[in-house]
Order: sequence, then structure tokens, then C-alpha cells
Amino acid sequence: MTQSVYSIPIEKIKGVTKANLPKFKENLGINNLGDLLMFLPRNYEDRSQIVSLPEVIPGNKVCIRVVVTGKYKSVVDRYNYRLIVNGVDPTSGNTILIVFYRAANYYDEKIEVNSVHTFFGIVELNTYGQTDYKINHPEIVTDDNFVGKNLLTPIYPSTDKLKQDTIRKVVQNGIAIVEKMSLPNLLPQSGYPLIPFRKSAGSAIEYLDINKLDFLQSLKFIHTPPKNVNIQDIIERRNPYLIRLIAEEILAKQLTLISSKNILQREKSVVIPPQLNLAQKVIQDLPYKLTNAQMKAFLDVVNDLAANKPMLRLIQGDVGCGKTMVAVLAIAHIVQYGYQVALVAPTEILASQLFENVNNALQAYGVKSVFVSGKLGAKGKREVGNLIKTGQANVIVGTHAVFSEWVEYKNLAMVIIDEQHRFGVEQRLEISTKQKNFKIHTLMMSATPAPRSLAMTIYANLDLSIIDELPPGRSKVETFLISKNEKVKLFGRIRKVIHEERRQVYWVCVLIEENENYQATSALETLSELRSFMPEVRIGLIHGKLKEQEKAEIMQAFKEQKLDLLVATTVIEVGVNVPNASIMIIENPERLGLSQIHQLRGRVGRGSVKSFCGLLYEPKISRSTKERLEIFQRTNDGFVIAEEDMKLRGNGDIVGTRQSGEMQFQISDLAKDNLIAEVLIPFAQTLYDQDPELSRQIMRRWNANQKDYVLI
Repeated sequence: MTQSVYSIPIEKIKGVTKANLPKFKENLGINNLGDLLMFLPRNYEDRSQIVSLPEVIPGNKVCIRVVVTGKYKSVVDRYNYRLIVNGVDPTSGNTILIVFYRAANYYDEKIEVNSVHTFFGIVELNTYGQTDYKINHPEIVTDDNFVGKNLLTPIYPSTDKLKQDTIRKVVQNGIAIVEKMSLPNLLPQSGYPLIPFRKSAGSAIEYLDINKLDFLQSLKFIHTPPKNVNIQDIIERRNPYLIRLIAEEILAKQLTLISSKNILQREKSVVIPPQLNLAQKVIQDLPYKLTNAQMKAFLDVVNDLAANKPMLRLIQGDVGCGKTMVAVLAIAHIVQYGYQVALVAPTEILASQLFENVNNALQAYGVKSVFVSGKLGAKGKREVGNLIKTGQANVIVGTHAVFSEWVEYKNLAMVIIDEQHRFGVEQRLEISTKQKNFKIHTLMMSATPAPRSLAMTIYANLDLSIIDELPPGRSKVETFLISKNEKVKLFGRIRKVIHEERRQVYWVCVLIEENENYQATSALETLSELRSFMPEVRIGLIHGKLKEQEKAEIMQAFKEQKLDLLVATTVIEVGVNVPNASIMIIENPERLGLSQIHQLRGRVGRGSVKSFCGLLYEPKISRSTKERLEIFQRTNDGFVIAEEDMKLRGNGDIVGTRQSGEMQFQISDLAKDNLIAEVLIPFAQTLYDQDPELSRQIMRRWNANQKDYVLI
């Protein structure tokens, strides 16, 4: 896929209509031919043969051809019908009952008596019925590209908005376009490393020479593999043709990061002298001593700012390690020289908390901080905007509103981005336009540790500081596992903590409302249950469907101890600070990744009081799931947990392994493809140095536009 592939809009491909265009773009994220080609199947089905009914093994999914002999609607309830169709196999004469439970009117229009249809679904013997066989809600096969051919039928990730046969036809039309184009293999003449892979979990590492595999052939193979292929090899990412694509994408993204960093090195930024006058005073006035890791991270920032090139540094550290104080010191260091700093958080709650922390820390030293919110009215925007434009405001804290057009900076020198994985490249580029005279320094912070084995790949274009110590006074959170069979016993313990110890409690649920397709207790169910058991306790509810203002008000009430217990979804995962909260109950933790549970656990233990995290699990979870939770119980180290999450869940919820650090992967997954990444990381630098033109071609093939590889 050369750059021209990304220049072909999806609407130009046959089969994309005005009606389904928004579904391709908004539901599937497919905007052009390049996106389409890399939209790979999630599974495959064998529809290559029409099976006669007597040859069917009951319970198997097969293609059958049926002559419709009759049909009628059966009432389900006041509003719903089901369509009953009687048919006969034209080759054997066996009869079959076909039942459509949903969309009866739609199927009634599609199926006429005496018509012939191909159905795909699970065929069973009809032991108690009047027909020989039955099939429930089969798919009507209208895409004949795969029937009668030795090809598997691809099943794509989709939504109810788009039918599989529509996606398949559009993909095939896209492949037909690229078959007429010149798609070079983009492999170096020599030196390409053999690619390691495992044929099964735990097996010995084997090596693949991808020089022998054609790029276009690999692409076509994955979209339409022959029927004799081992489907599991593709799904488990050990098929040579898929490895060929994965390897090139990882190489392309690594080259992109190298290119981005090199471009940034050539830019100029404002030089901040390394004298620590104000920052040193702040440090001396602290009621506690900074950890060695905090001090090292701060000095890394100071050294970066003293160079004449823009800083691009990530501070990564576990929950509660003191990243915010490092940011405060960086702010103090810059504003003493008359420059401004923008501090950005992904949500109003976190932004307002950061504003409070920065203001409390620096206001006494004459540092003026302002809060920028999208909710500011016209008068508020004028007042705050004037303070920023005239330079009276030194620190500008807010959400993405700090990027707004009405925010004009006098002399912005640095932007600090909290929870950087939740901000896109476009948003970072927006703020870079706020300073015309030089490139802005960028400091990013993340409380979500990446596994160390992935960090080199995820953050290859960033300078990295790791804070791996907790400040003194932070209590270690003790974690316990408890079955839902003992829920009433847990209620009693919670009530005691609230009444006798005057402590507050978080209770986290993975769902807001009950979902019949998802076995987990919802926040609304838990709220009702808790209020019934302890009506005297002041209980609040917070979830993602609330407006930002409502969430902020509920969190403020909890912080001010106007609520004893807060039932929440994972919206409280990052950054919320309530020192009086000493117990965190996570219901259905088996539904979350270890890294996400760790982020939730970090909301307690923020004071000196002993804190606890309870994992309230379903009684019938599997042994492996229980072992996963036991691993979490044994350690409070976020880096160890991230590594375990990667081993146990593959991609899991490790932040950014599909959209990793600066990169957005289309088919690769660094958690699952780490063996490939480890080989290609050093090779990428070699290739970039030795063959810049080939490197550019590979980057163009995998990046939609220049913005993807000129990141800052």
C-alpha cells in the first residue's frame, strides 16, 4: 500500500453507498482503501460446499440449499412475530424447518414460496417435529464468491449497522483495485532478520524468512484463505502470511518513531537555564522529602529544558508515586523565567484536581494559575482569556479546552499532558500551533506502566523517566479476595468501617445497568442492594453517562465527606484523590484486566491509614481466572502487574498495545507480537541509517498522511 492507497476514499470503492458510507467511517473507522485492506477478518467459516441434508453431522454449521415449500408467521407477543419456513432438499427430498426469531417481516419479504435459497447455520435433527431437520435463524447466503470455491469465508469485526456480506463485497472490490496497482515488497536487499514465532504457546521459537513472501499475496491470503488452511494458526497469529504483514507494520511504525524523533532534534526551542531558584525553594518548603526517583525525573526535565531543542519526555510511574509534584517543580522552574505552562488532563474532574494541587503548591510564591473549561461563558472566557493573553496567568490548567481558538498565550513554553495515552496526536499538534516563535516543550505523564518488554517500542521517540518509588507516608494497600457467596458478610465489614472508623468506601461495578449478555452485577443493582442493607449510610452513584458537571459535583461531595460510600463505574480509575477513602471494593474483577484493577486500587491508600482493596468475584470463575486474581493480590508493583497482564491476557487492557504510545497499529498487537518487535527494533535503526529512501517508502505504506510520522 503506497501512499496512493490512502488517497483513495472509501466512497470510491464499489459497494459503498450513501446509506452505508457513515457506517464504514463511523462504526468501523474505515475512511480509505488503506484502512479497508488492513481491516482483517476476526474469524473464518467454511461455506465452500453445499451439503446435502443426509450428509450433515447434526450440530455442525454448514451450507444447505433448500426449495421453500411453505411459510407462515407465528405470534411471539403483542409486538413480535417469528417466521416459520418449510423447505425440502432438492437432491435428497429430506424436509427441513427453518425458523427466524428476529426481523420476521424482513425475511418474509426475502423468502418466496417455491424459491431456492442457500442457508448457512447449525442444522439439527428435528426429533419431535414433522420435518426431518431444523435450523434456527440461519444466514441467507447472498455472497456467492465463496460458495463452490475452495476458499474460506471471512468474518469481519462488525456491528449491527453493517452486514457481513456487504463488508466482504467491499473488501473484495478493494483488493481488485490494488491488484491493478504496483505494490512493491519493500524488502531490503540484505540484512532483514529472520522473524521469530511460536507454533503453539510454550513451544520452541522458530524463525521465518519473510523475504520469500509477497506483500500482496499475503494480504489476499488473510482476506480469503484456502479452505485447507489451519484457521487457528491465523487467529493465534502464527500463520506466515499474517506474520509477513505484522512484521512490516511494526517495522514501519518503529521507523516512524525514529523519524519523528530525528525531525524533533532538528527543531529549536526556548532555552530554560538550569538554575533552580524557585523550584529549590518549593522543595525546601515541602513537609516531606522527595524520593530519589522523583528528584531524578525532575533533573531529567531540567536538563532537557536547558538544551536548545524541544523536550519530549514521558514520566511513567505507578499510582501514587508523586508524578504531580514533579510536574509542579517543572512548572516552578519555567515560570520563574517569565514563561507560561499549560497543564492538560483528559477529564474535568482530573483537571480541576490538578488545578487545585498546582494552585495550593505555588500560589504562595506568586504563581498565578487559571482554570480553562469548555463550560466557561462569554464573560468567563474574556476574563480568563485576557489573563492568559497578557501573561498575567503563569499556569493554564484544563481539559482539551486549553487548545481552543479563544485561548491565546503570551509566551507558552511548555505543555504538560497528564494521562498522555488519552490524548491523540492531533490534539498535541493543536497546542503546538499556540507558539509561533519556537517549538513548545512537551512533558507527558502516565500512571499506567507499560510492560518493560514493550516500553522500547511504545516510547521509542520519547525520552523516558521512570518513578519506581513511593513517597514516605503512603500506606501499602492490602488486597483480599472474596466470593459473592459472602457478600452479606462484606456488607457488615463495610458498615463497621463507615460507622466506627469514619472512613469512606468506593464500590466499583463494571456495568451501569443490567445486561443479559454480560454476567456481572450492575452499579444500579448494587446501589439498590446497599441502600436496602444499610439505609442509614449516605450513598452516591457516579458513572460515565452523567454530565461532567454532575460527575464533578458527586466527586466533590465525596471529597467533602458528605457521602460515606460511592458506587461507581471505572470512571474513577485514574487520578481521583480522596485520602479519607480507605476501602475499594471491585465487583466482578474477573471482567477487567489486572492493569485496570491496579489503577482502581490506586484510589485508596492515599493517606497514612491502613487501606484495603476487596475483589468480589463470581463463585463459578475458572481456576485460571482465580489464579490471575491471586497474582494481583500478591503484588502492588504496577510494572510487575503489567507484565503479568500481558502474559495472561495478551493485549488485555494494557494501555495502548494496539494504539501504543505514539503509534496506532492496524493489525499488530505488541503484547502478542512482542517477539517480532524485539527483533525489528534494532533493525529499524539500521535500516533508517543505511537506506533512508526504502525507510520512507515503508513509512508511507503504513501511515495515512504525513501527520502520522511527523508527530510533534
